Amino acid sequence: AHLNMFDEVVDEGSPLLATVGSDEDREAALAMARQSIVLVKNDDATLPIAKTSKLKVHVTGPTSDSLAYQSGGWTIDWQGRSS
Repeated sequence: AHLNMFDEVVDEGSPLLATVGSDEDREAALAMARQSIVLVKNDDATLPIAKTSKLKVHVTGPTSDSLAYQSGGWTIDWQGRSS
């Protein structure tokens, strides 16, 4: 099936750019975020990990400290920045 998702070109003169970051845009983003939250089973009250706990979490990889990659492009603040 062809969805025509990329048929419309959005360039610097597009009126759509004025909607980025608007109240309506932020409300839609918040609604999508709320609908996409995944809940995990918290057996034995493992989460949150207390600062005094001996448990450790190791995060590694080329994007482990990149806000852009961790947010998946869904933040307004980092867009256009390198990290």
